[in-house]
Amino acid sequence: MGYLDLRGTLGQISNGRSRLPESALSEAGYGRAMNQLLNIAEFRRNSPRVFFDRTELLPILGIYSRQVSRGLWRDYTIDHRSNMAVFSIFRRAREQPLFAITKVLLRGDRNPKFVLTSRNGQIGSSRSLAEIVDLLSRQLAVV
Repeated sequence: MGYLDLRGTLGQISNGRSRLPESALSEAGYGRAMNQLLNIAEFRRNSPRVFFDRTELLPILGIYSRQVSRGLWRDYTIDHRSNMAVFSIFRRAREQPLFAITKVLLRGDRNPKFVLTSRNGQIGSSRSLAEIVDLLSRQLAVV
């Protein structure tokens, strides 16, 4: 876990013209003594993180491995953000992704939404990953 050492100039926080009021500092958690450690996780949102699970990665990696064996794709990344996970596919590591499969969990939804994008924009979206994988394989057949 990460901890933030509050020793220093937090009492000197200002908005450029005048010091912030003490009430604003105490509401933000800055009213603590300057030598106390603060758990950063207390200040993060309590929203669930989104990840790809094994059953979702298997079909994606199946298409990826076929294209790697053909020499068309060479790299991929998996990014995890607060409400989404992104599987990006690259031809070369220094380029922008050719395709990205995004798993998005919106507030109030139990089932995630999958979105397929390319360099030119969104290709399709669905609640089923199988439809997105099928759409990706059809895009590859056209190219």
